[in-house]
Amino acid sequence: MKNFKFVIIFAFLLVCLFSCSISVKKESPFVQSSLVDSAYSYRIKFLNSFLEGKFCDAKIYFNKSNLIFATHDKVEMIGLNFYYLYRLYQYIGEERIRFYKCSEYYLGKKLSNFISSSKDLIYKRMVEQKKYHSLWLKINKEKNPIYISVYSRKVVECAPIKWKKKFLTLAFNIDKKYGWTLFLVEDWKLKKRFFSSKEADKHLEVLKSSLENCDFNDDLYYFK
Repeated sequence: MKNFKFVIIFAFLLVCLFSCSISVKKESPFVQSSLVDSAYSYRIKFLNSFLEGKFCDAKIYFNKSNLIFATHDKVEMIGLNFYYLYRLYQYIGEERIRFYKCSEYYLGKKLSNFISSSKDLIYKRMVEQKKYHSLWLKINKEKNPIYISVYSRKVVECAPIKWKKKFLTLAFNIDKKYGWTLFLVEDWKLKKRFFSSKEADKHLEVLKSSLENCDFNDDLYYFK
């Protein structure tokens, strides 16, 4: 009888011990970093600040994005940041080839995936083939304002006067809406060149005076 009671008590203790052990939640002392998400946010801020002519802010965001990508071993994302920087300068007529080479260093063969998207190729082909009516219909359905602004100006460079006016007005509307100072400078240059606008110089003076005096140079994080 005593042995039976001992077995019952021992079994009860085992059940209690087991139930307690499975109810305890073991948590790792290491928390998965969500900091990498901010690297993408800084990238967006870098792009917007650059187009707004806030070069000092853009440079800070660019470096922060690169630094966070580096800590998470996302080398290709650093390369993509440099490629975006290269393209931004291209948009305003500057060929900063060193940024392209830097993106090539980090991205390697994958760079070709970003050089020309299928959308870029479509718009370029339509401009080259002078399909201005089709391009007008397509670009007015475009959801990415960058494409609207950039390719509207490309049309202005080569189209008949009728289309120059329509596409330049479209570019102005987009650039004013988003506060893209750099693109507004390019818009007014075109208006002065093709329409002899008397107001162009005044607008260019004001817009250029708002641009921050910070250049992207060799002190960028992970510049090669």
